[in-house]
Amino acid sequence: MTLHLPPHLAKHTVTISEENLILLADVHFVQGALENLLNNIGRYAKNQLKLNFSHDDNYTMLTVEDDAPGIVTKVRDKIFDAV
Repeated sequence: MTLHLPPHLAKHTVTISEENLILLADVHFVQGALENLLNNIGRYAKNQLKLNFSHDDNYTMLTVEDDAPGIVTKVRDKIFDAV
């Protein structure tokens, strides 16, 4: 899969790692979700962005690390609510 990084990530160090990951999913949905995630993180991260994919017998996990200031407490519980 190829990810298209938004232009505002050009100055960032982006690291994507995985450990022999096999994901059974629609590539277009996964690609769209990851590109949206990168676009949003790129607005707030200062210089560093790291995506790490890992898995166990039942789940595939995505961990995101960046140097953004974080989400303010008053909206933290609402960030995944539907709009």
